[in-house]
Amino acid sequence: MLDSPPEGDRRLAAMPTGLMSIGTFSRASLLSIKALRAYHAAGILVPAQVDQATGYRAYLATQLTDAAVLRRLRAVDLPLSDVGEILRARDPDRTRKILTGHGELLQERMARIAQAVDEIQSSIEHPTSLTPVYVRDEPAMQTVEFRGQVREADFASFLDAAYAALYALLGRLGVPPDGPSGALYPPSGRRRGRSRRLRTHRNRGPATRRPRADGARGSAGRNGRRADPPRRL
Repeated sequence: MLDSPPEGDRRLAAMPTGLMSIGTFSRASLLSIKALRAYHAAGILVPAQVDQATGYRAYLATQLTDAAVLRRLRAVDLPLSDVGEILRARDPDRTRKILTGHGELLQERMARIAQAVDEIQSSIEHPTSLTPVYVRDEPAMQTVEFRGQVREADFASFLDAAYAALYALLGRLGVPPDGPSGALYPPSGRRRGRSRRLRTHRNRGPATRRPRADGARGSAGRNGRRADPPRRL
């Protein structure tokens, strides 16, 4: 059997009987020569023999089992450090523990990816939510609004009630919502400890009704319709 040194020398040398050259082992294990050299350097899959004079690597056929396990572990994106620990430990319980932890990390990653995909899909339909502030001309349109005066600590519950009321009103009007949700908050520098006016809204396209809520007096809040004139925003 033949092997080439890591420096890329084209000279060939015979391998001792019972050993496989790195090229032969690469083809048998489906791992590239470059990967095998990297795994050797990391101490994960060490050749059975390395010629000190030429640097030739030689592997035993029995190492093909470790190579197959290594390839499968890398296919599930297991870090090299964990792959090496599994190969060194040779303990099913240790393997189970490492794979369990890795599976949990992958589940968290999948959840984040799914959330990102949902955000992207929503933003494709309503790109203004991820667009920097810009000037636009908005034509006259009909709106629905919800008004209420609440304390800052009650903003969240007020918004829940406001959006529920707006959707209910749109349902009665037979108009589907068209645009992202939103709210107008009072300036942060206003007097603390007092009730603040809070406005929430949902936008619709030009010349159609758009759900909107607007801050006004009355802790319970109220909704209604109004006409907005053309304006530059």
